[in-house]
Amino acid sequence: MPCPKIDGGVEGFNVDLAIEIGRRMGRKVEIVSQQFSGLIPGLNAGKFDFLAAPTTVLKPRDKKPSFTEGYLETDYQFVIPIKAAEIKKLRTSRGKWWRSTRLQLRDVVSGERSEVRLQDRSYGTNTDAVQAVLAGRSDANLAGHTVAAYAVKKNPGQLKLSYKIKSGAVWSIPFRKDDTQMRKVVKRRWSA
Repeated sequence: MPCPKIDGGVEGFNVDLAIEIGRRMGRKVEIVSQQFSGLIPGLNAGKFDFLAAPTTVLKPRDKKPSFTEGYLETDYQFVIPIKAAEIKKLRTSRGKWWRSTRLQLRDVVSGERSEVRLQDRSYGTNTDAVQAVLAGRSDANLAGHTVAAYAVKKNPGQLKLSYKIKSGAVWSIPFRKDDTQMRKVVKRRWSA
């Protein structure tokens, strides 16, 4: 997901990827930052030509939009305070679950939620979830491993990466099912 910049706008790997796709197509790309839950409905409603947000291809989602081939593995990783004890498994030694029973974790891995809900809190964006960890309101944040690494990079000396969950899935670029032309153009330009 894009991260807000202090001076306005957004930044991140997916922002750079979308801008490069636009450059290769000879078109200006406008990045709209919003909560993930509204992206696929917005795409299907014609609000967007494609989604730059890393989108995991899983059933039943693979039946709704049309996807490019995967471009990066979708693994998930915890972000914790720099001084916190490492998370070595999902169940901690003191018997506390990270609010990620198998069902909740499946929700996380399927992309419906990009963080584990700790202390009965859920956040609309990963930036908000990371801020909760920094402020001590959450013990950890679980996000896509590249997003987690980016959060750690942007907060040196405050955060670190911990336990990683391998999902076996991939990120892809989604397009509206009825817009095969845009998918073909992006795929052709991206491969160039």
